[in-house]
Amino acid sequence: MRKVSVARCAFVVLTLSTLAVSGADKTVTIKEAGFEITFPEAWKQLDKERLFGSAVRFSYSNDVFVSVDAVNLKVGTTLDSFVDNQTRELGELTEVTATEKVKIGESEARKVLFQIFVGTVAGHPTRLDYYLVSGKRGFVISIRSGEAATYPAKDIDAIVRSFKLIEAK
Repeated sequence: MRKVSVARCAFVVLTLSTLAVSGADKTVTIKEAGFEITFPEAWKQLDKERLFGSAVRFSYSNDVFVSVDAVNLKVGTTLDSFVDNQTRELGELTEVTATEKVKIGESEARKVLFQIFVGTVAGHPTRLDYYLVSGKRGFVISIRSGEAATYPAKDIDAIVRSFKLIEAK
């Protein structure tokens, strides 16, 4: 009986060690922008050359994408004015459908859900943004989905919660 218990314990330890070594999550650190973020192993990091000005982009499928942008701000820019400016820049083809005050780490942030209108297609794509201001820098974590896609909520929540401010270079 004792040998079975020892064998089971060894199996559990070996399994957990294998999972830890396999790196179930990937952390990306962008020192010059001043942040790091972790995303699940099933997600794929895209375009390390920073397409569209994003500091980092990754995808879950061909229909769900996450990007993080860092924006230099004027001294004294508030979170509210940053959100207003950023949402205004999205233009007339978007409509804010929900806004919520949230925390990312210890920082106050805004969660904004958009509907994006493209032609007359039913089931328009959506965009979910998280906005954060730290000193002279603003951050936007954007989650975009295609017309029929739904957000993998558990992954998205973990990605957003993993966002950490670090000292920028």
